[in-house]
Amino acid sequence: MGGRSRYQPSYDRAAIAKRYAEVMRRGDPIQTLTDAEIERGEVPVTRAPAPLPVAAWVRYGSAAVLVDGWTSTWTSKAVEVVWRTPAGDAQRAWVWANAVRRRELTSDERLGVRPPAT
Repeated sequence: MGGRSRYQPSYDRAAIAKRYAEVMRRGDPIQTLTDAEIERGEVPVTRAPAPLPVAAWVRYGSAAVLVDGWTSTWTSKAVEVVWRTPAGDAQRAWVWANAVRRRELTSDERLGVRPPAT
């Protein structure tokens, strides 16, 4: 038997926020891909005219956290993601492309809350 899918998205978002807060308390640094992993200068970089909403798995030390962020820069293998921490600080990292997916806008975003500068 399945759960109540109607309530699942808000529960998942609350669980993700709790895990993110735990990871932030530990103070682990963000792990971003290196220039060699991105193949900077070797592969074409795509730049979108406007930021796109994405959900991305970002690593802080050994812990992975799912963040709601934005991107406007990517290659065939990697995506640059910008997001806000629970404290409101803007963070940025390059992650593998398969760790990123497009997402729908949140209600705050629909009301005009601006994404972090990309």
